[in-house]
Amino acid sequence: MDWTVTVVLEGDKPKRLADARVTVMTDEAKGVGVEVVTDRYGRAAFQLSDKVRVLDAVYVDPRHSGWPVALTRVPLAPGGMQVGVPRIDLSAPDVRGWSTASPAPAMAAVCGSGWSTPVSARIRR
Repeated sequence: MDWTVTVVLEGDKPKRLADARVTVMTDEAKGVGVEVVTDRYGRAAFQLSDKVRVLDAVYVDPRHSGWPVALTRVPLAPGGMQVGVPRIDLSAPDVRGWSTASPAPAMAAVCGSGWSTPVSARIRR
């Protein structure tokens, strides 16, 4: 069965989100699932067995702009589903704000292992 998850960044102007990792678990207890990264249109296409009626879980992990989402006991709708991820508010205080009482830097770089230093702090003149 062809089945697609479309990832949308929530907000006043929702938009499809590229580069989000979508993991569908058909048997989470046994660790059986498959992972796909969304294309530039925010779609992750899966080939699932025709026997699958309910997914144990669907995990969406955006690479940027949105917070991760976990859905459990997801019934399979024909064709697929849309998942909205909450937009990250860069002006909101985060864990770094606990010590500095200020929000995260507006320009942060993303690397393979996660958040890095502000871009402006790494540019040498």
